[in-house]
Amino acid sequence: MRVNSWLPLGLLAGGLSCADPGLPSKLERTNLLRALIADSRADIALVEIRAVVVMTERGCLPCTKAFSKLMENHVEDPSVLFWVSASGQGLDISAYQATPTQVIWDHDDRLRSTGILEGSGAILLRHGAIDTIIDLEARGLEGSLQYIIADLEKTSSDPL
Repeated sequence: MRVNSWLPLGLLAGGLSCADPGLPSKLERTNLLRALIADSRADIALVEIRAVVVMTERGCLPCTKAFSKLMENHVEDPSVLFWVSASGQGLDISAYQATPTQVIWDHDDRLRSTGILEGSGAILLRHGAIDTIIDLEARGLEGSLQYIIADLEKTSSDPL
């Protein structure tokens, strides 16, 4: 049995919330994400990241394929972290394999188990805290993709 070092932090944060116990607050989700990233890659500070782009092979695979193609333009951006929970059987992940410095490979679905994001999407950050979570779905896909791209383009010139 594997024990994740971020679990006690999540339990502590969950115990302090007065919101619906099934829905963690943005602060709780930020703390979970921060601990999960630190557990995977101690060299990455959440405050230096503008977006966590999540790629999985669950859910709407055509949606994820379109999203992945758009995000390939950002694989060299040091302020974008790619969280990949895919084997490459249903999704071309070669662009993420070529740039491992900004990629966390999550073969155990640890991000999904936190409840922050179930499938592919983006976690947009401001000053090291979660601002917006976008879960890709077929309905509204075009609007979601436009929002993510606009946010990345807008924030690429803004200070963290």
